[in-house]
Amino acid sequence: MGHDHRFGRNREGDIHLLRQYGEAYDFKVEEIPAEETTM
Repeated sequence: MGHDHRFGRNREGDIHLLRQYGEAYDFKVEEIPAEETTM
């Protein structure tokens, strides 16, 4: 999951909420750090 990803109604879900669900429903959530690129 990207560092700024949001989901759900009104985009209220975030990494913290998904981690809570992961603990409750036995799945793992990993945050992918942002990468800076130059062009």
